[in-house]
Amino acid sequence: MLTIVPVDEQRRRALAAVFSAPEVQGMAALSGEREEGWGAFLFDNDTLTLLHLEADSPAVKDGLLRAILNAGRRAGILRACCKQRELADFLIGKRHAAIQDAHAPPPSRRARSRSACGARR
Repeated sequence: MLTIVPVDEQRRRALAAVFSAPEVQGMAALSGEREEGWGAFLFDNDTLTLLHLEADSPAVKDGLLRAILNAGRRAGILRACCKQRELADFLIGKRHAAIQDAHAPPPSRRARSRSACGARR
């Protein structure tokens, strides 16, 4: 059985050092004791910034993304953005299923606006 949980404090501090951000948070996908994937993210005002998402399986990656977005929703986050360029195709495919739930503007409007991270889309 796969479980997705916040990382422990020791791992969170290690992620904070890697990403040079003391407020970084993380989620891990675990199958028993074995880690199947992980993600790192930040909350900044009403924006969740996905720093890294890694898993061998697209299904595990999808589960991690949904768990991270859900954590953001519970924290009052209204927008999500990503700093990991190689995830663009994966995230664009998931936008309607997950990111849309975080109150993102419709795709046609979003394409002409600035993303939550300030990069032109």
